[in-house]
Amino acid sequence: MLDFMVIALPRSGTTWVSNWLTSDKVHCIHDPLAVHRYNELDNIKSDKVLGISCTAIFTYKDYLKKHPAKKLILHRDIDEINTSLVSAGMSGIIHSSWQYILDDIEGLHIPWTDLFNHPKEIYEYLTGLPFDEERYIELRQMHIEPYLTNVSYKPKVLGELLEHYRRISCQSVGV
Repeated sequence: MLDFMVIALPRSGTTWVSNWLTSDKVHCIHDPLAVHRYNELDNIKSDKVLGISCTAIFTYKDYLKKHPAKKLILHRDIDEINTSLVSAGMSGIIHSSWQYILDDIEGLHIPWTDLFNHPKEIYEYLTGLPFDEERYIELRQMHIEPYLTNVSYKPKVLGELLEHYRRISCQSVGV
């Protein structure tokens, strides 16, 4: 069973936070919906505190509402997200209505920059463990992003997720 979820739109620190939270006592999976369907996440086995840092789970609002995991919702300005997507060579613009979907999720809502301004509180809230300041300081010096050509995915699961994303996008703009 998942212990925590970090929920955000793309380019809002989810890769960084997944790397930061993963340690000898915590396993935080980045964007697991490329490999697992949302209703399979609680079947992932781990002897560690288990969580996800995900840019797609926000679209499954009924699942999130019922799930007992601690939830941290990261917010970043939509224009900043879209600028960051373009500068990273990614296509597809995030629609402003998606921010409202995030707003409706129950949990701790913070600006994504708080990952760098208030890490102790975030770490202890999500993991229930003492903050590892040494690890945080070391990682803070790094630029962490996924190497997209090496990211694992299951074609059928990712295809279903992309179709779900397309439906959510059409609904959010009234198509």
